[in-house]
Amino acid sequence: MFLQKDLIFLQKGLKRKLEAFKLNANWLERLDVVSGLAPLAPELAEKMMDATAKGGTAETELAANDFQRELSFYRQAQATVLEALPRLHSLGIPTRRPEDYFAQMIKSDQHMQKVSLFKQRVKSQFFSLKFDVGARNFEPKADGGGEKRENQAI
Repeated sequence: MFLQKDLIFLQKGLKRKLEAFKLNANWLERLDVVSGLAPLAPELAEKMMDATAKGGTAETELAANDFQRELSFYRQAQATVLEALPRLHSLGIPTRRPEDYFAQMIKSDQHMQKVSLFKQRVKSQFFSLKFDVGARNFEPKADGGGEKRENQAI
C-alpha cells in the first residue's frame, strides 16, 4: 500500500521523466494546436439557452445528446483550423494544392479495370439467375397440366 509520501515522490519522478521525454522542437515540426470551441451558430446558441432555462445544464444536454456531442467535436476542430491556418500562412507554408496537382493512386489502372470487369460479371450473373428463377415460376407445367383439363372436360 502506498503512503501519501510515496505518491509525492512518484509524482516528482514522473515529472522528471516527462521533462526527459519532452520534445523541444519548433511548432512547424510538431503541428500541435490546443484550442477551445468555435462560437456557436446563433440558432444553436438559442437552443442551448433554452435547455439551460428548463433546469438542465449545457453539459448535461451535451452528454445526453449524441448530435450535440458530435457538434462540439466539429466546433473544436473548426476552431483549431481557424487558429492553425494563419500560423501556417505566416510561416509561408502552402495549405492548398496547386491546380495541376495529381495524386498518385495506390492501385494501378490495370487493377481497377479488373475490378470493374469483375463487378460487371457478377452483376450480369445475378440478373441472369434472377430472371431464370422468375421465368421458372411463371412457366406452365408441361407434365400433367393438360391432362387435368381433359379429365375435367369429360
